[in-house]
Formats: sequence, structure tokens, C-alpha cells
Amino acid sequence: MNKIVVVDYGMGNLRSVAQALRHVAPEAEVCISGEVADIRSADRLVFPGQGAIPDCMRC
Repeated sequence: MNKIVVVDYGMGNLRSVAQALRHVAPEAEVCISGEVADIRSADRLVFPGQGAIPDCMRC
């Protein structure tokens, strides 16, 4: 099973992103987390936000 982690860095509409991922990839385990262990164990990472990646990278 693929694990997709929506990275919680304090910005973005995380629940909407996770729900959309669950809809298009029902076989995947989707979670929202900022925990290092979850991020490291993910098969895929999603950094949500519209143009907020510079702020994300500073976190």
C-alpha cells in the first residue's frame, strides 16, 4: 500500500487536500502530519499551498 503524507507545516487547507487524495487514490493510506517519522515513512509527500513553498522551506 502506498502511504501519502500531506505535510502539515502550518499553512494551507490540509483537510481538503487529503480528501481529494483519498478520492483519486482510494487504495492509498493518506495522512496529515508534521512528524518526522511519518514524513520519512511516506512513499509520497504533498506540500500544500498556493505559492507558499518558500515559507514551507523555511519551516
